[in-house]
Amino acid sequence: MIDLLRLDERLIHGQIAAAWVKTLPVDTLLVIDDTSATDPFLTKTLYMASPANIKTFVMTNEEALKVLNDPRCADRHIFVVVRTIDTLLNIAENAKDVKEVNVSNYGRLVTSGKERKGYTDHLFLDDDEAVSLKKVLAFDIPAFMQMTPSQPKTPLTNILKNV
Repeated sequence: MIDLLRLDERLIHGQIAAAWVKTLPVDTLLVIDDTSATDPFLTKTLYMASPANIKTFVMTNEEALKVLNDPRCADRHIFVVVRTIDTLLNIAENAKDVKEVNVSNYGRLVTSGKERKGYTDHLFLDDDEAVSLKKVLAFDIPAFMQMTPSQPKTPLTNILKNV
């Protein structure tokens, strides 16, 4: 059901709308972010940025888990985008049928108040975030870092090997 679960603090942007949605065999784009889902302005902005040919939804964590675990959605091909590692971990742990996890841009916009270490040019984590991201690997879901579909996948295990 979830063809790709992507961590990207920018949520919907050009790479999502122009590259990922065209490459993946998806019919639904689901943004899971409590802040965006409860702010009418942010929600409207995300809908405006989404591709016209893809059903798009912006939901809270709680709403999304109900939908993702609903058997009526089993035939959907869903691309899930989340802003935070906590949300990523929650979905990986509690949603059914996550095929792959993609980590992208994280750590420059979302602040934790703690010192962050750069793991790549696009991934900055504090110690707690690194541990939480490593927990995603325990679910035995293929997890990788890849900015655009045309770039090679780097296994997340390689990036987090010193955590």
